[in-house]
Amino acid sequence: MAADLETDRTAALELASRGYLSDAIALLRPLAEASDDPEDRLLLGRMAFLATDIQDARAQLERAYRDFQARGLPRRAAMAATWLGVHFDMLDEKVVGRAWLARAAPARVRGALRGERVRARRAVRRHDRER
Repeated sequence: MAADLETDRTAALELASRGYLSDAIALLRPLAEASDDPEDRLLLGRMAFLATDIQDARAQLERAYRDFQARGLPRRAAMAATWLGVHFDMLDEKVVGRAWLARAAPARVRGALRGERVRARRAVRRHDRER
């Protein structure tokens, strides 16, 4: 079963890369239902966004956001929120778009700060070794 899902994911990405978004979405939709994986919902939402299927993109991205949050994956939820922010911004719904981007910001900031702390620790270790 898992191998079939991975094969379908790969085929959907290949179709999308060739510009066959409708075919990729048709392949990915049952996969997202079967896997119940928020990554598949995020991918489906992004493809629907590119295919300008506004309602489906919104529904899939919102579901991905909720599922990532429920699974304790705030950085992935931030990715879905960012796509939603851009989605609504392009629809000229600036307030809604900013609200989604605000949901994404804390996770992005925490991730950036965490990255800065790691870089700082590495620099200190490097400095200590050079002494």
